[in-house]
Amino acid sequence: MTTSHDDQKQPVRADAPGWHSATFETYVALILVILAATFIILIPYQIQAPKLMFGRSFASMEPTLFPTISGFGLLLVSVIYLVQSFRVRTENPFRIIGFRSALRIVIVFGILSGYGLLFEPLGFILSSALAALLISVYLGNRGIISLVLISVALPSLTFYIFTYLLQVSLPEGVFSI
Repeated sequence: MTTSHDDQKQPVRADAPGWHSATFETYVALILVILAATFIILIPYQIQAPKLMFGRSFASMEPTLFPTISGFGLLLVSVIYLVQSFRVRTENPFRIIGFRSALRIVIVFGILSGYGLLFEPLGFILSSALAALLISVYLGNRGIISLVLISVALPSLTFYIFTYLLQVSLPEGVFSI
């Protein structure tokens, strides 16, 4: 009895696309898709509706418009990234990082987490100056002039640009008068 070519099982190639060939980029793309979807779902619950006067809004645009556009943009780019991650073979960049480098990443992440927690109580200028100073010194910058420029001048200039030129309110913290 002869078997047709269709009845024979073909071996699965090791480089065939599928979940078994997921790379580091695939997992990052999946996380981004989940974050984007969560962001889109939570937007209406996180942004207040504008005040109404006589049944009409003062604003011509909904305050959820830009975050919604950003969320769908992130979702679209993440899905494209997910599809592309199956086609590209790359090595996990974190496999070659040694313990000391990983520790540096964790410490900088800790400093930035502290920055996020101190942002409101200390204000933008002081918390940004403190975070920039700690990161700069930790990563090896010892020059006084560059430390002053990075930790004092840059946050102050940024605060001025956002607060006075762009009319965006940033937390003043201990500098509020």
